[in-house]
Amino acid sequence: MPSTCLKPQQRKDHLYLTCAENFAHSLLATIGHVSRFWFTHLLLLCILLGYAIIGALVFKSVEGPNEMTDRLSLQLIRSQSKAQLWSLCIDESANGSLVQQWNRKSDIIFEQFESRLNKLSLVNSNSSKELWTFWGALFYSTTVFTTIGYGNIVPSTTLGRSLTILYASIGIPLLLMVLADFGKIFTHGLKAVWAAVTDPGRNRRRNFEVDDQFNLPPWVALFVLFSYMLAGASMFIQWETWTYFEAFYFIFVSMSTIGFGDYVPEHPIYMMATFVYLLFGMALTSMCINVVQESLTANFRRAADKIGGRIGWTEKCIDEEQQPEVKSNDGIDDLPLQVRAAN
Repeated sequence: MPSTCLKPQQRKDHLYLTCAENFAHSLLATIGHVSRFWFTHLLLLCILLGYAIIGALVFKSVEGPNEMTDRLSLQLIRSQSKAQLWSLCIDESANGSLVQQWNRKSDIIFEQFESRLNKLSLVNSNSSKELWTFWGALFYSTTVFTTIGYGNIVPSTTLGRSLTILYASIGIPLLLMVLADFGKIFTHGLKAVWAAVTDPGRNRRRNFEVDDQFNLPPWVALFVLFSYMLAGASMFIQWETWTYFEAFYFIFVSMSTIGFGDYVPEHPIYMMATFVYLLFGMALTSMCINVVQESLTANFRRAADKIGGRIGWTEKCIDEEQQPEVKSNDGIDDLPLQVRAAN
């Protein structure tokens, strides 16, 4: 029924319905557009997170029982060493021997204790704290495919080490894909923001896409990365008993994948947050590398064009030099067919 034939109340309801339909259509179109744009990026991130969780479950099941065995062995070693020291004290006090002899015999006991302790997987960590929990195994999985490798949690079984090789062989290329993908997103987004700030009237395409001819100043990308690291240091001093410089040092060592392992997060509940922070930090680092590479490439191209212009090398001259020389036929092609045959 046409709207002109409706009663006033019906026309009002029809108008409301039309506005609601338009809003619903525009909302669905926006959701569809956003989902198409972000689907691939979020899918890669979800795959990486799922891969980390699978690795945590596998390594926990493999290394967890071995850790419990090592803890029982550690308790036995401690008990035996204490008994030997106590027996030594009683014997030496009864015999009235000198202090030097007691020191020599106690050194032998401690050397035996250290030798037996080095064979356990707990030597590089706090032996009173369980390592291969779910969060500990998840943290180990992330340090494997991010190539940070702090070394505070390491596999001690042959199966665990073999799985680490296989896990890293798949996880490292997957991480590189995620970093490259998010690095491009950050680059395009930062370029769009910088273009909007410096030139508000610049025509840009949708979805924060900027043409490749627009180069972002490298200092802007480095400033964003440095600010991200400073903000992360402020966050870590709230979680750990670190100074601000120690937190910044940890972030730099981690984001550069150096991973000395002298500073490692101690709270398991924050390990996942640390992984997410470092993941985006490494993506920002990839963005900075791309921006600097683009800037250097543009500078080298301009320098080459300037030098070539001064010495007379142009693209036209180069193309002419590369073309093969055509020999002259002294006008034979312009003669009639019979004359050319006679020649």
